[in-house]
Amino acid sequence: PEDGELQWMDYRYEYLDVPNSDRLGGKIRFAGLPNGTWIGREWYIRMPLLGLERSNAPRGRAAPTGRMETRLIGIREEGGLVVQVNNLQGDLVLDSRAGIIEGVVFDSGGAEPVEGVVVLLDDSTRVMTDEDGRFRFTGLVEGYHGVRAVDLALDSLGLSSDAVFLEARSGDVTSAILLFRSLDVVLMDRCGPDARPRNGGILTGLVSDPDGDAAVGARISIEWQEIRENAGRGIVQEMTTTSEVSDDGLFLVCGLPRDRTVNVTVEWNGIESPTQQVRLVSSRLITRQDITIPEGR
Repeated sequence: PEDGELQWMDYRYEYLDVPNSDRLGGKIRFAGLPNGTWIGREWYIRMPLLGLERSNAPRGRAAPTGRMETRLIGIREEGGLVVQVNNLQGDLVLDSRAGIIEGVVFDSGGAEPVEGVVVLLDDSTRVMTDEDGRFRFTGLVEGYHGVRAVDLALDSLGLSSDAVFLEARSGDVTSAILLFRSLDVVLMDRCGPDARPRNGGILTGLVSDPDGDAAVGARISIEWQEIRENAGRGIVQEMTTTSEVSDDGLFLVCGLPRDRTVNVTVEWNGIESPTQQVRLVSSRLITRQDITIPEGR
């Protein structure tokens, strides 16, 4: 294989000149454990049972006077299978009856392992990374499983990361490296270097069409008022910003004033939603507001 790991080894008998000798020999399959140790996970050997028989006498002779020849009269097979391996702490590290998926979670730059990150398997089973960023799922049925490292704050805002699909095989350990995208990293990608302005807020949410599906291509309009001083007088100025809904129905608008009420409307396929008033409180950086577009408005 490309990674150079030893997977299996065949062995056979040499200089055994008997019929069906190709059925003899054996194989050993190896497995790597998390601490770097390699074990023979499964093996078998087929050994010959030999006997002597006199070859047929030449034609025309009354008695069998042929020479004695070695014959394969049977095959004896032995083997073994490592069913389960536990480490000194009692943790299951190998199970021949089920699959294991393990890995390490690094920061978004891939430089440092991250401790205390929640890792989800099929969006149902969860574990938390240890001080070395490691995680492990055991007792898995064969097949592909979705694994992702999540920031619970991002999940609650609909900004969840995509799953990586890994194949679990009985008796094998599948390894993976996951990257953890924190809230700050995601906001930097979406909002640029001013993702956390001193007084700015962020509004996000999901926009659904009348059938409950993502309203792809919808346009968000947000309006609010600001008071600007001009020649010692306060002048009310109308402010507007717009944003497009992504393919998953999510919108995210940065740089909004906190401690303020904004008016939010959505336009999709010629349909406009009723205006919703959303309060952006000063104590919260991100506010979530989901919107469903009504039919035929």
